[in-house]
Amino acid sequence: MNSETPCTFACADNTLIGIHHAASNQQHIGVVMVVGSPQYRVGSHRLYVYLARALAAQNISVFRFDLQGMGDSGGQPNLFCQTGLEIKAAIAAFQHQEAEHQTTLDKIILLGLCDGASAAILYTLEDIQGLIMLNPWVRSQQLESKARLKHHYLPRLKDLRFFKRIFSKNFRFGQSIRGLWAHLNVLRKGDTLPTDDCGYYQDKMLKALQQFQGKSCFVLSTPDLVAQEFTILTTESLEWQAVMASPNVTCHTLADVDHTFSSMHWKKNLADILIEWCRKL
Repeated sequence: MNSETPCTFACADNTLIGIHHAASNQQHIGVVMVVGSPQYRVGSHRLYVYLARALAAQNISVFRFDLQGMGDSGGQPNLFCQTGLEIKAAIAAFQHQEAEHQTTLDKIILLGLCDGASAAILYTLEDIQGLIMLNPWVRSQQLESKARLKHHYLPRLKDLRFFKRIFSKNFRFGQSIRGLWAHLNVLRKGDTLPTDDCGYYQDKMLKALQQFQGKSCFVLSTPDLVAQEFTILTTESLEWQAVMASPNVTCHTLADVDHTFSSMHWKKNLADILIEWCRKL
């Protein structure tokens, strides 16, 4: 029987809370789940709860936790690019919980969704051996506009129903033209300077992955705007192409799946993919 144990741990001057999912027949592999803001340890549509229990049932221990200022954890919330100390503290707390179960983790994997995945990539210190990244966040003005033009506007030019709507009374012609022009204008001008402390975090993510010695697993939802932006980034850059082509990198693309894997069928399919990947780590 797998157990789920709440615990508290310190990060700087704050107390954070975590949930330890102990596997009954431990395979010395553990997963630390990094939540994207503004979610807490349950995850969007309870995704992290479902995945944690599915992994623990297959003898892979899991640790979920609330970042600072989220859920039941104290302190002020940080930007995703500033959560390294929190992730490190969670890993230490996870190892402590495993030690109490008389288990030593040989391999630790970070798992994250959206900017939680980006935070995991930016961490990539020597105390982890694997990364699982679900629809990682790489947004910039240029990438968003390219994705919307490619996946929203262009397909409509090939859709007869779109032209029928143009001549209907409900079609908002002015609004559509303004949206199209705004995205074209972004591509013409290029990205503006960063507006937050994360700066050009995509470059930092690239460097982190180039230096990471462990194995990585990307899972991308084809219809999702965030995943589309990531795909554009990785196909337009030779350096990103080299990262994605590495033998240490696995990439799964899932059709007709939303950003948060909200249906039970999608959660189960994702869990099966991750369990198989973890077993090969």
